[in-house]
Amino acid sequence: MNSDAHGPSEHITATPGHDDAPSGEQTYFSPTEWQSFRDADKLAGAYIVVLMQGIFAIGLVLYLIVLWSVV
Repeated sequence: MNSDAHGPSEHITATPGHDDAPSGEQTYFSPTEWQSFRDADKLAGAYIVVLMQGIFAIGLVLYLIVLWSVV
């Protein structure tokens, strides 16, 4: 047993498991699942842009109201 608490452990390996999988090949998600993730990301990005434009428009309207009330 290793007396150093921060020393290397015999139970933790430096390389990830699944050595039988070819390198560079995705093993967790199918190409269809990856495409659905990409599609969902594009949709979420579009929603974020629309929300940011709405916030900007509301801020611009409030600024113009304050400007109009001061003038």
